[in-house]
Amino acid sequence: MDPVSWAGLALIVVLTLASALLVLAESAALELSRSSLADMGHAPDRSTARLLVLLENRFRFWVSARMGSTILIFASAALAATTVGDELGIALSSRAGGVVLAIALLAVVHAGLARVAPRILAQRHPSHLAHKLSMLAFAQYLLFIPATRLFERLLSPAEQQAWQGPDPEDEAVIEAVEEGTREGSIDELDVEMITNVIALGDRVVRQVMTPRPDIVAVSITTPLRDALQTAYDRGVSRLPVYDGDLDEVIGIIHVRDGLAALLEPTQATDLHSLAREPVYIPDSKFADQLFREMQAANTHMAIVVNEYGDTAGLVTIEDLLEEIVGEIEDEYDTPEVPIEALGPGRTVVDAGLPITDLNEELGLNLPADDVDTLGGLAFSAFGRVPAVGDSVNVGDTTLRVHEIMENRITRLEIRRTSTDDDENQAGE
Repeated sequence: MDPVSWAGLALIVVLTLASALLVLAESAALELSRSSLADMGHAPDRSTARLLVLLENRFRFWVSARMGSTILIFASAALAATTVGDELGIALSSRAGGVVLAIALLAVVHAGLARVAPRILAQRHPSHLAHKLSMLAFAQYLLFIPATRLFERLLSPAEQQAWQGPDPEDEAVIEAVEEGTREGSIDELDVEMITNVIALGDRVVRQVMTPRPDIVAVSITTPLRDALQTAYDRGVSRLPVYDGDLDEVIGIIHVRDGLAALLEPTQATDLHSLAREPVYIPDSKFADQLFREMQAANTHMAIVVNEYGDTAGLVTIEDLLEEIVGEIEDEYDTPEVPIEALGPGRTVVDAGLPITDLNEELGLNLPADDVDTLGGLAFSAFGRVPAVGDSVNVGDTTLRVHEIMENRITRLEIRRTSTDDDENQAGE
């Protein structure tokens, strides 16, 4: 082999080792979880902070690791083909055969040294290796942020979770729950609650929030008595206060503060002076992360904004709790039936229900790639604002508008197309 070939071989070794280090850093970090990391006894040093950022953005980190190792693999393959491949081609009297053999040998070596071995090592010493290699993992994460953001936009949260696999801590909990169920030490209610806690980590805020059209809010110019009357009529204890429209929420007023102001003659009664500073969160934030943050900050309500900074909805601590324990109703709540069976193959449902929950509950196969709720799917399928009685086919399911309010679908009737051949095109 000439000096160029030896240099190429040395560079292949370096690239393979670099790929192994990236895989080791990724595997070790992803073996951890946010809660376990906090309980390991490590001081809040820089490595812990870096790992927390990576675990808070698991999908982006996972994609960046895949991209980094893939680039190194292709670079190694190109070098193997142009250096080692040429040398083997001379020995085999066939350049093509030499290139194929060189790449095949590289694939075997790479699979063992840069894939399998790092993952085994990471499983044995996850915490130690994750902290030692946190700077490398974090640098790789930052390098590919533009590309990972694109992938994050293209895939729904459910698809992201499917690609990267379950959280290791979630897997351990699920195994423990299954074992407890078999032994009879965990009842069905406990299983459901534990499952809901795990599922909360897969949901983003826009899936659990109160959407913008349902927000109960008042203008900054509203007299205090009228604002309190609105809160009483709608059965809420907190009201967002906006200036002009809901995209300009300037604060949150608590009914208790309003009543105290009315009872104290010397206290100002304008909403601006009574409103507390609002908390804004992105609609893409994971629900379990928000739940912990709201608990820590003793925050009960947050305004949800979309990528353009517009108000998309609001979320309360009660909304997040209901994702775990089910609907929380008091004597002032109006009982609602989100799913109502009308007859064989006919069901009326709340249009705000998540499609994934509805598919599981009714055994449907409605697409949930681009929208989160059944109402959003119906609007997308219609392509216009429908009227009561309009219907549209989505796969093997017919959606018929049962109730609409201010151009917004509130309830839909679901029919299986195979059981109802009389449903035709939308709007008939």
